Amino acid sequence: MAEVSSNGVIGLYIISVIYIFALYFSERNSPNKFNMIELLGLGIIMVLEFFIGFSVTKNVGTLFLAVFVTWIVIFAPTLLIYSGPLKNSYADELNSIFSNVIGYLFVANEASGIFSKLLMENEKDNDSLKDSKRLIAQIYKSQNIFINQLTPTNFNYLWANLFSPLFPEENAEIKEKLQTITNHKFVIGKCIWYFYTCILAITVSSFFMTI
Repeated sequence: MAEVSSNGVIGLYIISVIYIFALYFSERNSPNKFNMIELLGLGIIMVLEFFIGFSVTKNVGTLFLAVFVTWIVIFAPTLLIYSGPLKNSYADELNSIFSNVIGYLFVANEASGIFSKLLMENEKDNDSLKDSKRLIAQIYKSQNIFINQLTPTNFNYLWANLFSPLFPEENAEIKEKLQTITNHKFVIGKCIWYFYTCILAITVSSFFMTI
C-alpha cells in the first residue's frame, strides 16, 4: 500500500500555517466582512493536496473523493458557522472556546491598560459614576470576564449600555481600543479553529488516498 510522502504532508501543514497567518492579518480589523482569502486559501491547499496525491495513486476519482469530498465534509460545519447562515447564532459560542482563553492572553496587557484608565477616571469621583463604583471594582478584579463578553456581534450594544458610561473622558479612543481588542481576540479564536480543522482535513484525506 502506497503512502503519501511525509514531505508532502509536512509541506501542506506549513502552507496551512501560512494560510492561518494570512487569514489573521486580513481579518483582525474587520472580522465580520467577507474575506476572499478565507476561501481562496482553502482552495489552494485542497488543489495542492490533490496533485500530491498522484504520488500515491493515479486514480482521479479516488483522489477527488479523498481530497475534495473529505475537505468539504470536514470543513462545511466550520464555514457555515463562521461565514454562513449560522454565523449570528453559533459563531460567538464556538469561537469562545479558544478566543476566551488563548485569544484573551494576547490582549490581556491592552485590556489592563484600558481598565487602569477606568480606575483613574473613577478616582476623580465624578458624581455621575458614584453608583457605578462597585461595578468598576468588579470589572478591574475580573477583567477577563468582562472582556470575554465582548464579541464583534454584540460590541456596539455592550459598549452603549455598559462600557460607555464608565468612560466619560476619552470616550472615542477607549471605544476604538476595546473594538480592536475584541476583533483581535475573536480572529485569534477563529484562526485556531481553522488551523485544527485544516490539520484534521489533511490527515484524514491523506489516509483515504491510501485505501
